[in-house]
Amino acid sequence: MQRDHSIYNLTYLARPRTSQRAGAVRHSGSRREPLIAPDPLSGWNTVGQDQGFLPGRRRVGRSAPRFGTSLPVDRGTRVFWGLIFVLLGAGVFFAFNAETRRRSVQAKKAATVQTGEIVSFVRAVDGDSIVVLNPTGERVSVRLLGVKAFAHEGKNATAVHGRAAFQMLEQKLTDKAIRVRLETTDKHGRAIAELFVENQNLGRTMVREGLVLVYTVYPFNSMTDYLEEQATARAEKKGLWGNSETVKQAELLGREWQRQSE
Repeated sequence: MQRDHSIYNLTYLARPRTSQRAGAVRHSGSRREPLIAPDPLSGWNTVGQDQGFLPGRRRVGRSAPRFGTSLPVDRGTRVFWGLIFVLLGAGVFFAFNAETRRRSVQAKKAATVQTGEIVSFVRAVDGDSIVVLNPTGERVSVRLLGVKAFAHEGKNATAVHGRAAFQMLEQKLTDKAIRVRLETTDKHGRAIAELFVENQNLGRTMVREGLVLVYTVYPFNSMTDYLEEQATARAEKKGLWGNSETVKQAELLGREWQRQSE
């Protein structure tokens, strides 16, 4: 008697399966559901080949990560965001530093003197520049208007007269009330001014004594009077005008200043 194989096939297909391998079928009531297992090569979940199913493989999507777990980040992404944070930090640092410098410069510019103010002497910087305290107690650098002293450091002939000018500033200004007539402010933030002590113009006095030269690069209102004082000092060979070497240096400087003023 010949067996009816179609009956056996139907019985096989209807029988519940317990295998847990990839592609197995799970029996759930009257439904037959495929068991899904990850493919170790592609990372995708696949449906295996079995009776009652078409051969092949079907992608059904990646398994969702559990709550609280972090997704992997490749090295390139980490480097990119690291550079972004470094650049942002550098930008904040330089912006803060620039603002600090700006405020510092503004503070320095705010410290100045005005015409008619009485200031007190702090120290001499060289033979034509000093530091004073203005009425609000701020230190202000002041350069004497229209004069130029030789450098006071060194052992050459011009340095001797530079030191003489430096010493005269200290002698004339220490513990004295100094009246200011402001002319302008230079690029270094120094006040360019005439200073008066006991109603005497300090710059003109120093020119008359042959301690400084008249600085003619930037003309000023009383420059003619200064030049007259210088001519008198030279005729009388006072101070620097009594030494042939310093006279040569003074003449060279005078010609250079004249060229610069043209």
